Amino acid sequence: MRESARLSEEDLVEIAETKGEQHLLAISARWWLKEVVTDALLGRGYPGVSRRIVGNPGARVSAAGFAIIAAQAETNPELAVEVGIRADLPSELRHQLLSKATDAVRAQLLSRAPPHLFEEIRNAIATAAAGVDREMSRVRDFTAARRFVTKLQEDGELDEAALFEFARQRKYEETVAALAELSQSTIEVIRPLMQSLRDDGLLVACRAAGLGWETTSAVLECRYSTGSLATDELAKAKIHFDGIAAGNARRLLTFWQVRSTPAPSHVN
Repeated sequence: MRESARLSEEDLVEIAETKGEQHLLAISARWWLKEVVTDALLGRGYPGVSRRIVGNPGARVSAAGFAIIAAQAETNPELAVEVGIRADLPSELRHQLLSKATDAVRAQLLSRAPPHLFEEIRNAIATAAAGVDREMSRVRDFTAARRFVTKLQEDGELDEAALFEFARQRKYEETVAALAELSQSTIEVIRPLMQSLRDDGLLVACRAAGLGWETTSAVLECRYSTGSLATDELAKAKIHFDGIAAGNARRLLTFWQVRSTPAPSHVN
């Protein structure tokens, strides 16, 4: 099947739409594939097939096919690197891919970029990084969120489930205010942890609040207006989170609270 010249495009499409992954992998390795065939192959959703197509210079891929691959690449760093250096990847998809990629993926892409793509990839990385900086550092007003969370607390309705919904819906201000309340801290302590590109401080606050991992991971992703953390980054964060003792987390958060409180002024 990989080399057979007797198979027409129609035959290949039919196989791609009806057979199992091994057959699709064999077709994906053929030296020349048109978009109609790769569309059928990619439509089955196998990441291994996507990687083989991306690594096959004779495989033509349509814009719709590349969109499927880019969506898979959000949680597959190896695929992200392989597709990111394809010369025929549409520029808008390359920028979208880089905007959601981890620093490690961006570094690999830059190191493997062919000369004719180096400047485009470097500029896309710079644009993506600037976008993250703007999102995480822009001016925010917590007045309404603070008032709303205080009302929930007074009514006995502020709990982990409420925080999870805030984080899941990317309601940044409400997430910060709710986490501050549940961890018995303040917005002034929690917001810098949310602004940081590092996870460890925020993990401490979530552990101090007694949150489970599902809510904690939602809080981590709430830092960004779009996109999500890569699977490997979430796995590392969970290992770190599981290793934090609740008592140590509360003591550390208390220390940060004291440190963030301005010292009283003395008038002589």
